[in-house]
Amino acid sequence: MSSEPRLDPFEAVRMVRPVDLPPRDSAKADARRQLQRALSDPGSHRSGHRRLFRRPQFVAAAIVATAGAVMLIVALAPENPASERTDPFLGPNTAAAQVLVQAGDSAADVDWAPLRSGEYFHVYTASIPPLGAGQRMTTGPVGLELWLDRSGQGQAISVQGAIDPSRVPSIIRGQDGEPSGYAATTRPPTETPSLSESLAKPNSVTTIIWTPDAPDGHQLSWVRQLEGFVQTHNARMAGVPNTTQPSAEANMRQQWGLTIDQVESLPTVESVKLDRALQDLLDDFIADPSARLGRIPTGAFGSTAESIDHEERIEHVVKLLGGAPLSPAARKSLYRWLAMQPDATVTREVRDAMGREGVRVEFRSNFEQEIPARQVTVQQLIDNAQRAGISGLDDVSFVTNIDVQGDEPNGRPRDVEVGLDQAYSVPAHRQEREWVVSIVIDPDSGELLQHAVSTSQRSTAGVPELMRNRDGQIQLVPPSRFRLLSETGASISYLRRDRVKDIDAVSPVCAVGPEVCDATP
Repeated sequence: MSSEPRLDPFEAVRMVRPVDLPPRDSAKADARRQLQRALSDPGSHRSGHRRLFRRPQFVAAAIVATAGAVMLIVALAPENPASERTDPFLGPNTAAAQVLVQAGDSAADVDWAPLRSGEYFHVYTASIPPLGAGQRMTTGPVGLELWLDRSGQGQAISVQGAIDPSRVPSIIRGQDGEPSGYAATTRPPTETPSLSESLAKPNSVTTIIWTPDAPDGHQLSWVRQLEGFVQTHNARMAGVPNTTQPSAEANMRQQWGLTIDQVESLPTVESVKLDRALQDLLDDFIADPSARLGRIPTGAFGSTAESIDHEERIEHVVKLLGGAPLSPAARKSLYRWLAMQPDATVTREVRDAMGREGVRVEFRSNFEQEIPARQVTVQQLIDNAQRAGISGLDDVSFVTNIDVQGDEPNGRPRDVEVGLDQAYSVPAHRQEREWVVSIVIDPDSGELLQHAVSTSQRSTAGVPELMRNRDGQIQLVPPSRFRLLSETGASISYLRRDRVKDIDAVSPVCAVGPEVCDATP
């Protein structure tokens, strides 16, 4: 790794926004003007919106896949001045690496100042469900507008767009008769609505505000009806359980991928010291126990600790480039870190989901294997996980089965101890897995326009697996009798990325329903 990338959002005088970047030709200029008109109608810009949001289920960037590639050990450049560095230190000399290096160089060529007291880092995104050939939209896009300051306080507006804005969702009422949620319309429209129309007339809107009095957030939710928006929720949020992180720190980690202290600990000039500091941040992220929740690789689908680390590092770097308040030098370094990763491909002259012209770079790993029939015990699963590089399993004496029906009236699963000699019959089957991270960038500005993450796993038979819960307990996921199909993913387009002093929403819903943006607890 060598130098550094950066994010233009902080410069008060010269705030960088993907929709405002200088065009390379008239076609690009037209596309960006169309986007600006679609998402930033005069009525959409409003002032006086004070406060901010966060909540795990609304952060599409938090969807993280695992497994399947070969980890590349990154060699740091020698301690020579940045001006003396040469391409051999940049990793694979591929077309994808060259595009990423160019983007990093462009991202570094912007005026910048640190996030100051009294300012918010503002990011506005749209998450659009990916559609294959011939498919119709079954869920609407999600708009997320986020403001966060140095203290981890601010506001967020999450908008669940409608697939058919002409139909209003049905309100669900609790036993007390009060609105408690909604049932979305599911009939695919004859014509897919425009993004602006879908986000201006959404199914629901959730605003979350973080203040000193509500450090974990105060949530207000609305459902669209013919007469206007009807509030369904207004309450303070509980803190994240089983965590020792202060609320503000946890908020910044969730939204930005790091804290303001970590941002300010990074050197702000291109140097090997900065490269190493960023590598340390990635290592700390991987070492965080919360990053080790979920499935434990036992060899199924080709997953190892090394392959999971490799994939999660790439996903985290993309998250930082998309929405963290980093210096230009840090953004350049992250782009060059990506340039050193293997198995990247490039496609030129593409358009993102918003119609903006850019270059697509993809990181991909695939796994396919025929698995013979066998008997496997819980102890063998643990042994396989240790061979795959997973630590902390030496003193496991039993696991709990999380799929046992409980005796309580609600029928919730109960924990039941399972001995290490418990055996399961696994039939002969085929396993397939594909992991993809795709980014669309403008190499001339260094802006990340869009990123998508997807993981798909297919198995012709169920297999037993292990997972770790928040308490660190090892749990057994018993094999299913059915074929296994697992697909996760998210696609996020970045529409605004800047530094502001006021919470002034640009989401189209704020023009249609000002109360959902101006509301206070």
